[in-house]
Amino acid sequence: MSMGSGSVMTPTVLLAASVLSSCGDSGSSSPTQPAGPTAAGILVTANGTIVVHPSAEPGFGVALEIPIQIRETLGGSATWNFFAISWFFNGRQVERNQVGPNDIRATGFADIGPNSTASPVVLVRTNVDDFDDLDILLGFTDTNTGASFQRMLSLEDFEGSILDLTPALLPNGSEFRIIGSGGSR
Repeated sequence: MSMGSGSVMTPTVLLAASVLSSCGDSGSSSPTQPAGPTAAGILVTANGTIVVHPSAEPGFGVALEIPIQIRETLGGSATWNFFAISWFFNGRQVERNQVGPNDIRATGFADIGPNSTASPVVLVRTNVDDFDDLDILLGFTDTNTGASFQRMLSLEDFEGSILDLTPALLPNGSEFRIIGSGGSR
């Protein structure tokens, strides 16, 4: 079995391997150790259309609403640690924005529970008004195992983009905000 980078062998796989290795043994049985905590399985997907707004703040050109969905699929739990977005034009990175765990925790979206789904809309503003691609990187830590891992989205993962001429205002001059499902107006 080949495992790619970032793969985690779950306790279920380890338990299955130990059970198979003991098959055919007619000797004495030893007590079975209970499986450890379940590792988190985090799936991040684009959740619709990116909405481009003019920025209500004069220091920024545009604001983007980026709808994402975060699902835990294996019964574990994780913490969302960072959100980073890189803006590209003609294959060259022209800007990068990142927000860390304290800002994400303040929004109430940091803790990803077992078998849960969250659909936050990330509102990011920037001076980049001429880009042809973007990469979004989300970082997580598995609450049970302590393993760190990342998930990536790109512009083509979304259903497209639309222009909304309603200016987007972020609180306290910040460059980042997470809101629940729906619009930011």
